[in-house]
Amino acid sequence: GDVRTGLVSNETINHHDIKAVFGQTDLMFGMRLHACILASSAMTPILGLRYQPKVEYFLQSLGLADTCCITFDRFDVESLTTFILAAPPPTIFCHLDTVYQSPQL
Repeated sequence: GDVRTGLVSNETINHHDIKAVFGQTDLMFGMRLHACILASSAMTPILGLRYQPKVEYFLQSLGLADTCCITFDRFDVESLTTFILAAPPPTIFCHLDTVYQSPQL
């Protein structure tokens, strides 16, 4: 199907609306921790760019760091394209509803 991209800014909409937008997307690739949190809490598959350790730590807490996290040392067109195309199937994210019901988060 058609590939659509978008930019969502918190300057014009609040976090509830941003989460709703993420809930309608097929995949979110982000480098900011709160974008990853909002997208995953909307049960949206996520890929993260580790610009700070907290992004990787968050993905580890979801059991996704090994397959869903890329670092800047692999941030070139070829590596990034391979990473995105090799993203795990959406079924790997099915456990997120259980994770978000856990009292640990």
